[in-house]
Amino acid sequence: DLTPHPQYAAYYKWLQKEDGFGADAVLHMGMHGTVEWLPGSPLGNNALSWSDQLLGSMPNVYVYAANNPSESIVAKRRGYGTIVSHNVPPYGRAGLYRQTAELRGLLTEYREDKETNFEALRGPIFDLIASAGLDADCPFTDEVSGEKMRITSETIENGETEVSAAAFETYASDLYAYLGVLENRLFSEGLH
Repeated sequence: DLTPHPQYAAYYKWLQKEDGFGADAVLHMGMHGTVEWLPGSPLGNNALSWSDQLLGSMPNVYVYAANNPSESIVAKRRGYGTIVSHNVPPYGRAGLYRQTAELRGLLTEYREDKETNFEALRGPIFDLIASAGLDADCPFTDEVSGEKMRITSETIENGETEVSAAAFETYASDLYAYLGVLENRLFSEGLH
């Protein structure tokens, strides 16, 4: 078995010494540390186990997720961990809201009859993209210059920007796919 790196061992010894940090306990946060995985007896510590040597008499408090009992057992057995378990919050789908839900509806309407709906829905779709702030995440790229552009119904009506039916169809397809990703993204739901 290889020994831990000298700085690693020195850190644990420094934590314990009165003229060092003088810690009363070690508090591990997260899934697992490294001290319980050091070479030694797999079934429990003895005087030659590195985790026993490094932790010494310091209490080892381990804040551990309750959904991973197999690794917490190792932390308890090999690292003398006092396990304080907690539940992780449940996950939920982000879904679409306000402007993004309305935008999905307009894009669906546009996709039903692209030729008829192109002129009528192009401006309102770009306005919703701008108001929702999606032009930063999913910008329209001009097919001629390759430049990313912020487009609204006003810039189209004033002739400042021109968007062909083919370019809009490609953009609308990419935007629809992006909204699908956004809608299905997972997030922590609830406060635990």
